This record gives sequence, C-alpha cells and structure tokens, in this order.
Amino acid sequence: DIFFRGFADFHQRHPDVECALRVADWGVDREATRDLVGSLGIADTVTFVPFGDKSVFYDNVKSAHLVVDQFSLGAVGLTAIEGMALGRPVMAAVDQVAALRAYGVEMPILNCTNPAEVCRTLASLNPATIMAHSEASSNWVRTHHSDEHIREILCGVYETLYAQ
Repeated sequence: DIFFRGFADFHQRHPDVECALRVADWGVDREATRDLVGSLGIADTVTFVPFGDKSVFYDNVKSAHLVVDQFSLGAVGLTAIEGMALGRPVMAAVDQVAALRAYGVEMPILNCTNPAEVCRTLASLNPATIMAHSEASSNWVRTHHSDEHIREILCGVYETLYAQ
C-alpha cells in the first residue's frame, strides 16, 4: 500500500511524467493489489506480470529504472538484492541499523517508510540520480553481498555458535 499510495500521489502531481509499473501478479495479496491499483486511479500505468521463470524476472529488472521491494518488514528480499546486482536502484523500507549490523555498512536503498516519502523520492529522480543509485547498488552488492563476503559472515556466525 505504501508504494502504490505514494506513486498515485506522485502521478497526480506530475501528470507530465510518463510512468509504467510492472507488478508481479502472484502471492496472497494479488487481488487486493489489483483492487488498490484500481481504487487509486493508477490502473492505466500498471501491467501485471504473471509468474514465469527467472528470465522473465531478469528481463523486467533489466528494463526497469527502479526496483520496488518491501515496505513492511524493515529488510529487503531477494528481489532487491537481484535488482541491485543488475545495477538497478531499489526503493524499500530498510532498517539501516540492522543492515549496518549485518553488512558493516548501510544499504544504498531509496529508503521510504510512508507514501509522502515515496512521492518525494520519485519526484527527486532524474537520469543522473538514477545512474548514481544504479552504480551504488551494483557496487554495494559486489562489495557487501558477494559469495566471499557472505561466506565470511556465515563462518563468523557459525564459529560464535560453535564456541557456545
């Protein structure tokens, strides 16, 4: 709801900006999402993408200017990490204290916790800021979410658990 409400506000305030949303058409909230999109008057900007293999997902991410992930958990899911690895900026709500604890640095996320922040953040984007966020995303994944780095983190966790 947070993203869609913020996007609807942005779309109403900036009707000159061409927008197209591709939304995953699966999960338990699927019908509620369709209803919300309709009630907010943004159905003409949304294409619901049916569940498919990973190549469909990657094609969508590669052609996107922005990947939108979760706003209720305080953490990102695999969609965000994969989007960042593909060099796309990610908008989500992230507990940066937890990210700092997990990775040693904050995540370069367009961090929004309410619809007004989503609207403001969308309004601040332009080709240069998108490029900067794209580079920060892919650099962060290479540095802080690589196989080697995750292996080191897990080994540290397992050593601590084994020592107990």
